[in-house]
Amino acid sequence: GALVVAPNGNTRAVLAGSPAADAGLALGDVILSVDGELVTHDTSLAELLSTYDVGDTARLSVYRGGETVVLPVVLEDQSVVIY
Repeated sequence: GALVVAPNGNTRAVLAGSPAADAGLALGDVILSVDGELVTHDTSLAELLSTYDVGDTARLSVYRGGETVVLPVVLEDQSVVIY
């Protein structure tokens, strides 16, 4: 999975107004899969999301607080995303 973290104490883990924030993704969440495709060492989150077009909805399975939730994320232009 992909752990949602803040790179340092002065940075947010999820940018306000971003697709991730709009979907409810939060610090400490672990993204397990994208539309059923597992996020692994061999298949990164960025790689999975690169197969979508702007405006598509990706359903993220997220482990949070001992349970798994599904968050739909409407994707934006990835050229402005920093991984």
